[in-house]
Amino acid sequence: MKHVSLILSVVAAGVLTLTSCKSEFEQHMMQFAPMKPNMVTYADQTSDTIHVLSTDAWKLTVDDSWLAVTPNEMTPKYKGALYNTLLKFAFTANTNRLTRQTYFHVKGGHTINMPVVQVGWLNISAPAATYKDLNNDKVNDRAYYKVKLDAKATALPFYFTTYTDGAMVQTNAAWIQVPTAAQTTGYHPLSLTITPNTTKVERAGQITLTSAGITDTIEVVQAAAN
Repeated sequence: MKHVSLILSVVAAGVLTLTSCKSEFEQHMMQFAPMKPNMVTYADQTSDTIHVLSTDAWKLTVDDSWLAVTPNEMTPKYKGALYNTLLKFAFTANTNRLTRQTYFHVKGGHTINMPVVQVGWLNISAPAATYKDLNNDKVNDRAYYKVKLDAKATALPFYFTTYTDGAMVQTNAAWIQVPTAAQTTGYHPLSLTITPNTTKVERAGQITLTSAGITDTIEVVQAAAN
């Protein structure tokens, strides 16, 4: 618990002098904050951030050119101080729809590494996606969305997060109502209006979300009336 409290105070204060009443030895530290196994970004995303907490000087390298990280080094001004450095990531939208991964390395008193993954789909949280491995390599998955509605259904939850302005929601079905205005960056918990199916025939339609030139499609099937 003391370790967690220390990290939280460091993130808030930026720099913290490390001392020890019980030991004359210097304390050294280097880690990411928040601590996580990897960083996952979405196809229309072009930036992200993470912090490095370190008492020692460090330099940063990236394995692949599609990811840029700044700053790429830090030199502490005061010995024994813990420095909180915000790393900023820049990359392009993933328009070829294939998941890509790289690593960056922070080398100082020791080395810490972080994988960065950019998936090939948009950040749609509802309806839930199913994933298919395109070539059985556990990397190049593709997200698919399909919803089955009761004939009497009148609404469909559609929740998504976009990372650029101008995202559009569209449909090819007259019985599905979607917003006509472009969506701004951020989280959008929409409820789409559905016209109940009074016919004896099952019907199908599509909803598309397009952001940064990338489109994901939701297949919607509504049951026939009894």
